[in-house]
Amino acid sequence: MKKLGTLLIALISIFMVNAQQFETAMDYAIIEDIKDKGQEYSPYNIQLVKTHSQEPLASFTISDPDNFETVIISKLQNPGLNGVDEVIKVDIEYLACCAFVETYYFLATEDADFIALPQIENTYCKESLSELSYTFPNQEYGVVNNILKTEKQYTTLGEIKYVGLKQSYAWNDDDFGTVGLAMK
Repeated sequence: MKKLGTLLIALISIFMVNAQQFETAMDYAIIEDIKDKGQEYSPYNIQLVKTHSQEPLASFTISDPDNFETVIISKLQNPGLNGVDEVIKVDIEYLACCAFVETYYFLATEDADFIALPQIENTYCKESLSELSYTFPNQEYGVVNNILKTEKQYTTLGEIKYVGLKQSYAWNDDDFGTVGLAMK
């Protein structure tokens, strides 16, 4: 029984060490398409491009330029989904009395396809202790062959209190009913 406990602890430790996180994506960039329409803060479009080709992969509208703060692009290499090389995550942040973040996830496949997952929105105020996100098989709390939409609840110290499952997608190369964000 003692050996089983030691083996279980070793397996959990290996799983935790191998759990991957999103990292800054230097091979993707945002191109702004600002057209002066005579309005001080009119909505404008931005495009996600691969740095070396400048080919548009996805397009987004900055709906509130007055409160627009930044765009952060990150990626997860080898997410553990068959046929997917990486997951690209685009966070569009707005800042007013609270922070509002629109998050878009794209699966870059081995066949050079670009599959968009449904958008996620989070609002962070002084008392915010939860966050919606997608979890992939090679990440902590990931499940083999599934993309999980989860809600993480945090303690006041910022530690994960618990993770709740909101939705689960079995990986089978579907486009998840997206609304045409991916251009490729």
